[in-house]
Amino acid sequence: MENTRATPEAEVWSLLLPPSAHVLCHAQEPPPVVRALARRGARVDVVTRCDLETWLQAAPQLPGRVRGLWEPDADVEYDLALLWDPATVREVKVWLEALQALPLPPREIALWTRNRFRGARAPHWFDCDRVLRRAGYRAARADLALPDADRVRQLVGWNAYTTTPLVRHARTHRPWKERLEKSVAGRLLQPARLRLATLPGIAPCASAFERILESAAGTWERIARVERLLVSPNGVAIAIVESEHGARAVLKTAYRAAAEGRVARNASALIFLTDQATRLDAWSGVAPALLAQGTSGAWTFTLEEHVRGTPLQSWAPTEAAAALPRAAAFLAALGTLGDRPQRIAPEFLERTSGAAVRATCALLAPDQASRLQRIWESILERLAGVAVPLVPRHGDFKLENILGEPGSSAMRVLDWELWTPRGLPLLDAWHLIGSRRARAAGVSLGEGLRRWILPADLDAHERALLHSLASELDPRFVAVTPLLYWLDRLGPIAARGAWPSPVWAETNVARVLEAVQPSMEVHV
Repeated sequence: MENTRATPEAEVWSLLLPPSAHVLCHAQEPPPVVRALARRGARVDVVTRCDLETWLQAAPQLPGRVRGLWEPDADVEYDLALLWDPATVREVKVWLEALQALPLPPREIALWTRNRFRGARAPHWFDCDRVLRRAGYRAARADLALPDADRVRQLVGWNAYTTTPLVRHARTHRPWKERLEKSVAGRLLQPARLRLATLPGIAPCASAFERILESAAGTWERIARVERLLVSPNGVAIAIVESEHGARAVLKTAYRAAAEGRVARNASALIFLTDQATRLDAWSGVAPALLAQGTSGAWTFTLEEHVRGTPLQSWAPTEAAAALPRAAAFLAALGTLGDRPQRIAPEFLERTSGAAVRATCALLAPDQASRLQRIWESILERLAGVAVPLVPRHGDFKLENILGEPGSSAMRVLDWELWTPRGLPLLDAWHLIGSRRARAAGVSLGEGLRRWILPADLDAHERALLHSLASELDPRFVAVTPLLYWLDRLGPIAARGAWPSPVWAETNVARVLEAVQPSMEVHV
């Protein structure tokens, strides 16, 4: 069964709810959307039978904004009532009866339900709508979550699923698109749905997303339509929008508090690269242009140029390999914007790679944590007194984020959310190689490290790329960069406080630790 209730992406539904001062939520256990609403200023009363105190301990930043109740508070005028993940139609009826018993029923209600045809215990969507209407509510907008495709979920209107452009990926796009086009009832196969409803005579309030679009239109152009709304597991919602004059742009907003820094870093990178256009010369137009940024209530957003092109990941292997020298040339151009080589300050290493080591050790068994600590101490010893230039880094430089067309020298680079203006060189190059190898073989990052990167089992294109970027770097630094790259990828994940799964931790952490000797060097 798909446990949508427990996934961080469930917080994105707060984007489609109307901003409310006081929310009443009925749930078997508090959903992630409660945290999202409370963080943006709402007071949330959760009617639940679970141990809410234990749940709140995991969210210490919400004291006073969320409280657990056995029944709704009759003295509170709720703006919005939310029922999350009911198991039966009877639960929906009982919820509506409780709302009608309030002195002032909420003007708007929302019902999130998973799909009963996907192995879940849930009421049929049409039954829910019928019960809402019988209770006197007028059904308003409904939104569907389309299935995962290449780690991105898509949200669409209830009747827009067949006409919405889908996430394109060789493994998922074609069968998914064919299913939706052939099946009239295709929406019944989707993972989850959010239905809004209002009392008769009351106009629905604009959702947080609709208000963001209005604010964005005030800083750019009037937005005529939303082509697609994508949900990244990193906590960023991405909308492809089109203005009334036909111009297209990419709107980004963080639906999780931890992702606000990603959106801000992406905007900072685009501003920095625009300011450095003269120094970048021929590479000045590689990154998208930042069109606007602003706020809408408690939400921040950015608008950037929509870039056309095909991700290098979808190119034929020979064509993608032939494009590697151009990718290397762009990284070299970025490097010219960096500092002159100087001794790496221990404080810098502790703040970057050292933070990743500490976060990772906190999630490991004592013997594994001890082994990782020894590896880290060996790296620090090798880098003592080594002079290295700190350079601008993309942070997620991989084929999926590089757009172009086979046979053309033009290249665009997207998704600067992990950008840093002063980072260690070569790590972006290792990610380009490692992610390319892992994706082609269908293996994890850790498996790719053990198979190719740590043994330096590279092809001619990859060796040429590394040699072109490492030729002026101290060999002592170059020798430990694969391990620094590994820590660079682990750090943001470990900082969440838990691994994605035990299997992920085994393949990407435990097995790599077994393969690495504290004294290991990688010669490229």
